[in-house]
Amino acid sequence: MSDPRLSIVLCTYNGVAFLPQQLESLLNQTRLPDEIVIGDDSSLDHTWDLLQTFAGRAQSSGVDVKLVRHATNLGYVGNFSAMLQQATGDLLFLSDQDDVWRADKLEVMASRFQQDRSLVLLHSDARLVDEKGDSLRAGLFESLELSEIERQRVRADAAFDVLLRRNIVTGATAGMRRIVVEKALPIPSGWVHDEWLALVASVIGRVDFIDEPLIDYRQHGNNQIGIQKRTWKKRLDDLLLPRAKEIGGKVARLGGFADHLRTIDPFPAHQLERVKDMQAHLLVREQIRGVRVGRLMSIWREYANGRYRRYDTGARGALRDFLRRD
Repeated sequence: MSDPRLSIVLCTYNGVAFLPQQLESLLNQTRLPDEIVIGDDSSLDHTWDLLQTFAGRAQSSGVDVKLVRHATNLGYVGNFSAMLQQATGDLLFLSDQDDVWRADKLEVMASRFQQDRSLVLLHSDARLVDEKGDSLRAGLFESLELSEIERQRVRADAAFDVLLRRNIVTGATAGMRRIVVEKALPIPSGWVHDEWLALVASVIGRVDFIDEPLIDYRQHGNNQIGIQKRTWKKRLDDLLLPRAKEIGGKVARLGGFADHLRTIDPFPAHQLERVKDMQAHLLVREQIRGVRVGRLMSIWREYANGRYRRYDTGARGALRDFLRRD
């Protein structure tokens, strides 16, 4: 079996502070990529100059580089969407501009894809570091509070159920087969690219993870998303937050996902039913408001039918709906 062609898809915007370290780590891979596709989102600093210099170095090492400078700012989701369509590899790996990859990241992940033909998306843990690259003494999966039950369900090929409830895939750690991009694009409004790609991937094939850090995931003031460990104060404050607008947004996003599922062949009937069931649960929760005693019946029905457990955090989600402000 011939080695798959590997493409890295990197998106940049005003990246001069951290980009050089990431570019260096891409060329220090024990299994070099065949192609690096880079979309610059109308940077205002010297990012484009850095990229042009890097392209020459990479090409002298036998790596094809495709540079695209967008005339207008697309945003990070639009940028990734556009660049994924430009990539030609069999396996596509997403890259942020401010991280640093472990030297064997591509080799380890490509090997897993070659060993398992049913695997369509693979992601990993990451070491959280600060602006200087110093360890924050926390891992990505730890900060995401990835539970043992969720790990077991993903390993048992039930990633769709996990990802429908919440996203656990961070794009900067992820690689996927070309078919995921072919089935997933375009990304609808309201969705983040990694969440959407992972959810679609879980419909068409197997999603798995590597339980070790393959990148240094840098946390700083300009992260597009980033992550922080939740404190107990944050957890308590979270119980009281208003939820109706957030829940309504989830209902709308799931509607877009349901429409997309209807375009996938073979038709994923089971997954579509789960999406519709989750929408029904959220519609009930969206209407939970007013006097707290009056909320009990709706909350109890949703808890008794198991939908709080399937689509939220179980008893904690029910308590949050009881306590939240309108």
